Amino acid sequence: MCFLTPILSKVLEDFVVSWMIEDVGEHIDSRQCGSLEGSSTTYCLLDLIHNWLPELHNPGCYLRACFLDLSKAFDRIDHSYHRY
Repeated sequence: MCFLTPILSKVLEDFVVSWMIEDVGEHIDSRQCGSLEGSSTTYCLLDLIHNWLPELHNPGCYLRACFLDLSKAFDRIDHSYHRY
């Protein structure tokens, strides 16, 4: 029975996501690069490069960018402490 809960949760999550996308899908920015089917952060990086490179050919043009990878940020959370 311990495997049934995650399976049911994932099925329910799929239903909820599909209902939400039906309602708000047309309001999502077309440049959204993550959390949507068929898109990824790779598309975001390609879009940035596509737009930045032509501008860098202009004399005196500078580019400053800061990228943060927060993918491991939640690994530092102590999950052994539960507060009810």
